[in-house]
Amino acid sequence: MPPMPAQQQRPGAQGPSNLDKMTMGLMMGTAVGCCVGVLFGGFNALRYGPGPDGFLRYIGKNMAASAAMFGGFMSIGSVIRTEGSATRSPTIKRVMWEQQQKEGEISRTSRLRA
Repeated sequence: MPPMPAQQQRPGAQGPSNLDKMTMGLMMGTAVGCCVGVLFGGFNALRYGPGPDGFLRYIGKNMAASAAMFGGFMSIGSVIRTEGSATRSPTIKRVMWEQQQKEGEISRTSRLRA
């Protein structure tokens, strides 16, 4: 199946806000946490027994705990990861890119001379 074509963004349009990114991280982390909770909770219930709560309640507790942990970490991490790039203006990004290009040329020419 071919990849989806890139969507054209309107000039002046903004990307997702930090709240949108945090919500998306929370949803992804919760989904991963539920899957991990089912796997590890089911394995532990089969290995050690579910105890007085019963099998489904034991797995449900594991799912909830894993989903909360993964969701919390993913929501915070997704905002931290994009915090620096969202606050920079396009001109600052361009200047930083030009500096990186100049540094790359300097290191390439110094390697060629050696």
